[in-house]
Amino acid sequence: MVRFIRQEAEEKANEIFVSTEEEFNIEKLQLVEADKKKIRQEYKCKERQVKIHKKMLITKRSRAHGLVEGILERVLINLHSIQKNLQFWKFRAKRSDSEKARFMIFERGPRAFIDETVKLLRGLTA
Repeated sequence: MVRFIRQEAEEKANEIFVSTEEEFNIEKLQLVEADKKKIRQEYKCKERQVKIHKKMLITKRSRAHGLVEGILERVLINLHSIQKNLQFWKFRAKRSDSEKARFMIFERGPRAFIDETVKLLRGLTA
């Protein structure tokens, strides 16, 4: 009878051990799955942040590209204007001295005539 009770107790203890082991494994699996889910969510969040950052960089680059294109366009327009002005001044410079003086006085003003005359005299005396 003692042997029977002992055997029943051992079987019951074994069942409890197996049951506890199964519950432990289930709980451990649930914790691992929860951690995996958390890691996946963090990864998705970081992936979204990287995508947003890339889009911001692309936007900044396109804005910078647009600004550079605008600046280059203005430079080319200004260069064209400067070239036209240089051609105009070269044409004016080829005229006689009296025409140059008339141009200075009437078209650019007396102040420009005086400034250019002073500059010319300084160049001759230097």
